Amino acid sequence: RINGGEDHLYMRKIAAEAKAHGTRLIFVFLPVFNGAESISDLDFLKQFGPVLNYGDLAQRDELFENWSHLNHAGAMAASARLAAALLGFDLFTPNEQARTK
Repeated sequence: RINGGEDHLYMRKIAAEAKAHGTRLIFVFLPVFNGAESISDLDFLKQFGPVLNYGDLAQRDELFENWSHLNHAGAMAASARLAAALLGFDLFTPNEQARTK
């Protein structure tokens, strides 16, 4: 958790707004260098949308400018993975199901 549990409150509100507008949520986890490779709230996030976990990048020092920022190579690697993952989602069909769930 980022801020003592309030992140769950905000995420529920964001998800409710997205649902009300027929918008899909997709979560992307980008780690900090030498940080956690897993997502502590994975099950919580999954109830609102798919989660793309790029935590395996955390140990690759050649991808980081500093502890909290990817360098150019890291940004290119993460962007390529994200682009490939997004190809698997139907992003252009209105999400009527989200409004009725």
